[in-house]
Amino acid sequence: MHRSEWLLNLILIVVVTVGLGFHAGWALTPLLALFLWGYIGQADAGLVRALRSWAGRSLVRSALPLVALWGLFAVSQAVAGTSSIKALLTVLLYLLAPWALVQLHVRLSRGRDARLTVPLLLAIACLWLPIEIGLLPALKLPSERGVPVSHLLGLVAALYLFQVVARLEGMGYTFRLGAKDWSASTVYFAVFAAVIGVPLAVSLDFITSSTQVQAVWNWPLLGL
Repeated sequence: MHRSEWLLNLILIVVVTVGLGFHAGWALTPLLALFLWGYIGQADAGLVRALRSWAGRSLVRSALPLVALWGLFAVSQAVAGTSSIKALLTVLLYLLAPWALVQLHVRLSRGRDARLTVPLLLAIACLWLPIEIGLLPALKLPSERGVPVSHLLGLVAALYLFQVVARLEGMGYTFRLGAKDWSASTVYFAVFAAVIGVPLAVSLDFITSSTQVQAVWNWPLLGL
């Protein structure tokens, strides 16, 4: 991992964690930071390559990061005082079912160009549907005003499965943006906000005027 990339990811994790701490409380922010590292850390191509090399084609090794993610969920539930066998088994199945489908995809596409196969589509459905219909535990971090852990689980697991296990070409992301990236995103966002975003939000009462001034650290969270 490049040092600059590592530092940028660490700074992002700290900023988001501190922002949520001010917004929702500090009780479980260390656990939240670990979940965020699972997401933001995978933006580094060097880390993804290292995970691919370490996991190789081993079924056990490729499953271990997901087991670790499940363990982090178990600790979060225990600390929050909401631990239950049903929730633990549900999350374990939620993580291992798409892993098994992605492994099937890997074996079906071995020696050929990786394409969108039926097992891969089913893996996507397994990651999305339980969140959509509310099958996963309702735990939030760092408090009830925080981020649903189910969303963090799905995000981290999906990135790991598709980048590391399935090794889908052309998939990846980074937070290390250049001047051209910032200028292009600023222009496109301004055009979208002026032409579509703000008029539509006002017409739907999604944006309303207020004389109440929120704390500065709440602005990014309120925007999201």
